[in-house]
Amino acid sequence: MLEGKGLNILFDTERYRYKYVRLLDFKSLGEGVVQVHYALD
Repeated sequence: MLEGKGLNILFDTERYRYKYVRLLDFKSLGEGVVQVHYALD
């Protein structure tokens, strides 16, 4: 699980696609906090 605030979470889509990362869940927790769940294939 990866957690961060606002723009501190930046996804390099090319790099993640290369590493076969699947985004499982992405939700805002409010106050600019975003929670991201992902899996490595």
